[in-house]
Amino acid sequence: MECSPAECWSIFTSIGLHFRTDNSYDAFKYNFKGPRCNRDKFLVRRDRWKYEKLCKDYPKRDDYITYCLSNVLSGNLYIGSTKDEYYQKHKATLQRLDYTFSGDMSTLASNVGHFDAIISDGHIPTLYKSYQAGEVSLETLCILEHILNFTKDLPEDPLGINRNTSYLVQQYLPFIRNKIDVIKSVETIRRKFES
Repeated sequence: MECSPAECWSIFTSIGLHFRTDNSYDAFKYNFKGPRCNRDKFLVRRDRWKYEKLCKDYPKRDDYITYCLSNVLSGNLYIGSTKDEYYQKHKATLQRLDYTFSGDMSTLASNVGHFDAIISDGHIPTLYKSYQAGEVSLETLCILEHILNFTKDLPEDPLGINRNTSYLVQQYLPFIRNKIDVIKSVETIRRKFES
């Protein structure tokens, strides 16, 4: 399905709102339609040329959603600062999802020894500490959330790390849920933590 430039603006707006912590907007619930994003408002935007260009570069809706997602996750909340390199990097990340998860499980297994400790060790779980340190990926957190549904059980911490990281995981998971092979992931966990 192809997008018009006005739809591209609406999609980018909806994804930006989806990840804002001060907002309860759900891009999936509203089918990536940004609030108050209509054609008349689009036509008076100064940056509409960027959306016109992007809808030519990414004519398929799913590709454009991935483009927007990759840029928003990289911190680019303004369409003028978005870059194709984030899209390419994100696509590569999704292509090696199982490989990355396996490597992250090896890292966690060597850090803690037994699986339960990665989630239940202290106020801020080892899993989140490892993510903050850049040792494991956000995708690994999402895979574990998909399998274990652990974020709702984490305690509050003074810095809000648990709350903020859990929110990011919960908002990102719907974008990659259909790419997660649960059976393969569970087998990877068993293999890494039982050896």
